[in-house]
Amino acid sequence: MPPTTTSSLRGVRPDILGALMDVDPTDPMIVQPIADRVFVPTQVNENSGDYGRVKRESLLAMSGTGGKRKANAKTQEISLELDSLFFKTEEHAFKSFLDQQTRAYYDTLFDFEIARSKMLYGQLLREREARAAALVHNTTTFPLSGTTGLSVTNEWDDAANATPVDDVQVGMEAIYAKTGMRPNRFQCHWQTLLDLSRTNQVVERFKYTSIVLNAGRPKREDIEQLSRALAPVIGVEEIVVPMAPQNTADEGQTFSGGDIWSQEYAFLYYANESRAPETPNLGRTFYFPGNGGLLTARSWQEDDPPGDYVAVQDDTDERIVDSAFGFLFGNMVT
Repeated sequence: MPPTTTSSLRGVRPDILGALMDVDPTDPMIVQPIADRVFVPTQVNENSGDYGRVKRESLLAMSGTGGKRKANAKTQEISLELDSLFFKTEEHAFKSFLDQQTRAYYDTLFDFEIARSKMLYGQLLREREARAAALVHNTTTFPLSGTTGLSVTNEWDDAANATPVDDVQVGMEAIYAKTGMRPNRFQCHWQTLLDLSRTNQVVERFKYTSIVLNAGRPKREDIEQLSRALAPVIGVEEIVVPMAPQNTADEGQTFSGGDIWSQEYAFLYYANESRAPETPNLGRTFYFPGNGGLLTARSWQEDDPPGDYVAVQDDTDERIVDSAFGFLFGNMVT
């Protein structure tokens, strides 16, 4: 985002960055994202290269001999298989012009620069959410059959006939058979979470929980409470629920609301916050601090017309590290 020839560069704005990091999570201008709960943020020292990792086949390998060593014999050697994953981070950036006259008026009411920065930050987060959703809600990478996915027979909004606990167990067993590890997170749409709580298979295990939800789109805190209560019912540590609305209409057209993460799909996976190469993970968000990392804010002045540009950017690459740690569910809703 180089400034024009009439611009005066002011550079990085830690004050704006601090305001964005301290934003109220219920602020409607800021999406409540989950991309980093699926793709673990991982710092890299260059914008492209090879990320070294230990093959999962080596993590739980058995020697076949028990490691016994006879007198004067050599210690058994175990090969640690390594491979690498290529990454290439890309800059994603948005800017907005703050006309000096307009800003002078609105600054008497609120901090106009921070307000515009929040709008840009929300845009940046929505785009990252869309990239993450496209990677995991992907029937090419995760076909809805065999050990990679399941097309649910009885949709979860069919309370009488749905079998969500059994469905999730299918995914659990598939991931365990491929990796030797139990998946610990389950991503689903907020409406799917509500459907789950109403199924006959879950109600009996859940009926003594005193959570009351109003009709319509629930509050974030209600969803968080419900997801914590339901996680052990389906056998995971965490249910990850995106609250990321978007306007799907073209610019200048009538608003058309929708959700970035589809209600049609749900996703079971394993994630670990460790950045160590021997730590298995479904995916990672590689980010390069040298060009913005996960988030930076900048501004510069314009002389004609007089005003300021404010911009936010990141430099990331969301990658599936090992698809064996994921299992996709489809046909979640009638």
